[in-house]
Amino acid sequence: MKKTFSLVVVYIFLVFTAPYVRAARYYPSCVTSVVSSTTSILPTTSSIASSTTTSIHLPTTSSIASSTTTSVRPSTTSSTSQPTSTSILPTTSSIASSTTTSIHPTTTSSTIQVTTSIVSTTTTVASLCTIEIARGRSCPGETIDDPAYNRPGRRGLAATCNGVIDFTVCSDCVPFDPACLEWSIEPATTFLNIARIDRCCWRLSIGNSCQQLDKLEEYEVTVTDTCNNTSDSVVVEIGKVIVGVGDTALQPNTGSALVDIDLINPEHHVRALAVDIGECGGGEDNLVCTGCVVDPERALAFTCSSNERPDGTCRVVLYSTNPSALIMRGRGTVARVMYEAGNAHVGDCVCLRPTGIQISDPFNEDLCACRQTGEVCFKTCGDIYPQDCIGGPCADTGCGDGVVDILDILEGLDIVLGLQEATACQMGNGDVPNGMPPYCGNPPGTPNCAEDGDIDIFDVLVMIDKALGRMNCCDYCLFGKIF
Repeated sequence: MKKTFSLVVVYIFLVFTAPYVRAARYYPSCVTSVVSSTTSILPTTSSIASSTTTSIHLPTTSSIASSTTTSVRPSTTSSTSQPTSTSILPTTSSIASSTTTSIHPTTTSSTIQVTTSIVSTTTTVASLCTIEIARGRSCPGETIDDPAYNRPGRRGLAATCNGVIDFTVCSDCVPFDPACLEWSIEPATTFLNIARIDRCCWRLSIGNSCQQLDKLEEYEVTVTDTCNNTSDSVVVEIGKVIVGVGDTALQPNTGSALVDIDLINPEHHVRALAVDIGECGGGEDNLVCTGCVVDPERALAFTCSSNERPDGTCRVVLYSTNPSALIMRGRGTVARVMYEAGNAHVGDCVCLRPTGIQISDPFNEDLCACRQTGEVCFKTCGDIYPQDCIGGPCADTGCGDGVVDILDILEGLDIVLGLQEATACQMGNGDVPNGMPPYCGNPPGTPNCAEDGDIDIFDVLVMIDKALGRMNCCDYCLFGKIF
């Protein structure tokens, strides 16, 4: 029994001492250095060290480090262990253990960054007051005591070039500061400008609106009170009245022709018109006006008078003694001025323009008008005799004597028969549109007023009609006459 008990004691002893024997076998007489590790616990940091040291810093930084150093000394066969002591303080914990390793902690830092996005929100506060644009120098409901402020606005008509429109800004905002007002015009244009004229009134000045492409265009005028966050807009109409001179042809040194005076007034009725017609550059036009007639379709109740002035221009006046007579809105010819050709050459052209335009609307107030130029060219048709002009009125034309008569007919027949060869001058004057008005041209009877490039029997027939004073294609195509 004792023997059995001794064996059990030995077995138990071997079991409990085996780890130390193995340790002695692998690490004989290892001198163990006991390293006291300290753990500090603070509100934001925790450090734990036992063969490894870990430092944790809250809330955003964590630092974890571990480093191990092993020292081996083979000359010693005994191992010494020291008891582990633990001391606990209010904020520090130290743990020491007997090991075979020397540990020297190092630290690795890892940083975590937190990004915060700030969203900006803008809140627009609705205005508690309003402003209003009133036409004229008054507010709605008040009497307009300054009728000169704006003829188009007061009369309900579209404004024209060189006009003005006054605006009054009426506001119930308290306080109201005119310096806070900002104006804008859409669509933007260079001939419209707004300027302040007194405490609450602004003036829209209209410059040279003739550059406006459309005959009538709308513009939105907006005022914004930047201090009270409120605005108002009005729409104004800018119209165009155009006086123009028509194109025509005139036989030099003889005869006469009518030059059209055109009026384009799509938005305004007209009560009277006065205009000077002269050469575009102010020079000599080689024309003399001798009379004026109205166009019955547009100005039947009107009277037209004209006079050749000393400066070479022709003054034309169109009026009516009937106060209710008006040239209604529209476009087209309103009068024709009769001109006689002066000392001009075949093939020359002169530019004519209207100047000094005065137009009255139904209220006897001025309408600003734009202008269009025209052209008068000096041509001849059928005048081919004599073949070589050596003096007199045709000395500068090369051929012809300024009138179509039996001599031109006989000359044309000689050319058709081949008895005579046409010169360049005769070809230009004698190759005329063939047919009878309004069907004049090439081939004969085609309304294109074209020549066929030769003097033939059809050209002679037109010369006969012209010499007899009958309706002919020469007068129709060159001068617009059918009688």
